[in-house]
Amino acid sequence: MTLPEGAIFEDQPAGGVAIYDVTALLPKHKKRRYEERDAGGIVRVYNHHSGALGKSGYAGLLGSTRYGISDKEKMRTIRGKKRKYIQKGWPGQPYTFWYSFEPDRDEEGRIVIYRANFDATRSFHTGKDANGHGVGVAWQGNLTKQKPSDAQIEMAEAHYPWFLARYPLSDDRPFSYHAEAGDFGGKPKPTCPGPHVKQFVRDYRERMKSVGFDEDEVDPVGASKPGLV
Repeated sequence: MTLPEGAIFEDQPAGGVAIYDVTALLPKHKKRRYEERDAGGIVRVYNHHSGALGKSGYAGLLGSTRYGISDKEKMRTIRGKKRKYIQKGWPGQPYTFWYSFEPDRDEEGRIVIYRANFDATRSFHTGKDANGHGVGVAWQGNLTKQKPSDAQIEMAEAHYPWFLARYPLSDDRPFSYHAEAGDFGGKPKPTCPGPHVKQFVRDYRERMKSVGFDEDEVDPVGASKPGLV
């Protein structure tokens, strides 16, 4: 599984993981566009699952984007009668970062995290106020039914300290998830991102409290990989 042509190396948050920007490669809705926001106002990272496994690597991200931006014919009941209507697709890929279940690797063998939106893009990932102050991270797959892959855990372990260094994250649950987004003005979804990612996020927040972070280090001091239920 190789990188798509045009993917731009952004950063290496840890030795075995790299971030590549593919925002310019992903398709957009034919009419709709996301609004811009102040990238300096990002205070929280919201974790999601994509809801379907799909293809590996970039192909899975591309497939998810194409599905999400497509207009869909649906049915609804109005005054007892079923009527067709068009549900408009998203302006673009909703999530800022994408954790493939089976990731691509670059020429140096590093696991690839894909950036799918710029920090200044107010995409539709968590709803309401959370879209303005947060970035959305999608763990690919229906993770209510299966555990995340070892590669996805490795991505998150490398990426979370990077988030702390890059954004002025809140002291109150800087790493959150869709199910608890109502606490922060978002639109909660109880089943997202599934029990395993929820537990990972909660465990990580506890490790932050217990060991702290050294400003001169990339990785959390003394942290170890948490167990998953």
